[in-house]
Amino acid sequence: MDTLPRDAVATQLGLSPDELNEALDAHSWLGGDQTHIWMVDPAAVDAGFTPVVDGGGALVLSLDADDPIRGTLSIGGWEPGNRTGPLNHMIYRLRGISGGWAAPPQWDGPAHAAPMFELISQAWRHGIGGPPRQVAEQLWLWHLQPPDTRFGQLPDGLDVVVWTAETGQQWLDNVRPGTASEVSARIAQAADATVSIEVGDKTGTGVRVGRYLVVTALHVVLGKPARTLTVTDRRRDTRAAPVTGWVRVELDELTHNAVLARQAARRDGALDFALLVVPDLPNLYSPGIDPAIAPLAAGDIPDNAPLVIAGYQNGQWRLTVGASRDHGRQAKALISPGGSGSPAFFNGSLAAIATGHDFLGAHLLGPPALLAEAIEIATAKAERLGLLPRDSGSPTPPNEPRGPPDGGPTP
Repeated sequence: MDTLPRDAVATQLGLSPDELNEALDAHSWLGGDQTHIWMVDPAAVDAGFTPVVDGGGALVLSLDADDPIRGTLSIGGWEPGNRTGPLNHMIYRLRGISGGWAAPPQWDGPAHAAPMFELISQAWRHGIGGPPRQVAEQLWLWHLQPPDTRFGQLPDGLDVVVWTAETGQQWLDNVRPGTASEVSARIAQAADATVSIEVGDKTGTGVRVGRYLVVTALHVVLGKPARTLTVTDRRRDTRAAPVTGWVRVELDELTHNAVLARQAARRDGALDFALLVVPDLPNLYSPGIDPAIAPLAAGDIPDNAPLVIAGYQNGQWRLTVGASRDHGRQAKALISPGGSGSPAFFNGSLAAIATGHDFLGAHLLGPPALLAEAIEIATAKAERLGLLPRDSGSPTPPNEPRGPPDGGPTP
């Protein structure tokens, strides 16, 4: 909790109003208004952010831009969807994913709060840039160039990723240094390939790659019989389509990308990858109405390229943008439980799936070549096991042109 009732704190500590004010003034990480006291990193206040307690008692940081069209940027607690939860948790995670640019060279830990907040503040308040560009739904990118020469470490400016609420309030989602991100117009359609995987009272995320096929992380379904799994689309409150079988891929089955496989995330000695067979997937929304099929990316994913990650984090739908690292095996993006199996899209095509996270960002199963081979191997295995419906088609051999016309895996 970031805030406490002012009167309750004074009573608990046996302090008079003047004594409480003296205690707050003596500690830079404490502050308060007439009704609340709060704990917040003083670097945020020094950079120009104003702490505000919202109607629900949550602490929010607010920053006004010089340009009235740009408006106010808010930083709230980390809890996907409703932007509640501890603000200081969000600050810690922002520091983690900002370590690659708001930190000294060769430093691979979380960024110090002071330069991170100052860079974001200068860019938002005084930065030079055009209008925002829509990624999809309520996710937007502002590309801004801080005017101060002290920020020469950002010669190409900064992408400020914001989630715009229905009220118009702009919430900081991420920041990415570099030239303006070119986000494909196909991302909205590609994101529609994302589905929720229901595992008892828990959820994971998957992505549709074929007529009856969904890919997710192995640890989402490991140890769970297919009859206990269903696929749905929580955004549209659709029916639950049962999973009739799933297969995994062992490391020694990956012959074209053996080196990449040894470097990839594993679970139970296998690739952290599972292919689910869902015969009723084509009717998920209603008879004959179904999710999109994600096209698979080709080639390498450059470091610092923008990756769009879609998923059901903590059971709630969320899109985010983060910078690629390690050729598409990591992303400087915030994900949380429920986000395992989330697709990561590059230029509107499926580049990787999320397999985990830490304070430095998301761990991904990629690059595209490894993911493509895993899909082909798993599809062929499902066919041999008799798991695929009769009209599902056969998998396309590796290194040959791929496409979905016969209902096979869509690269």
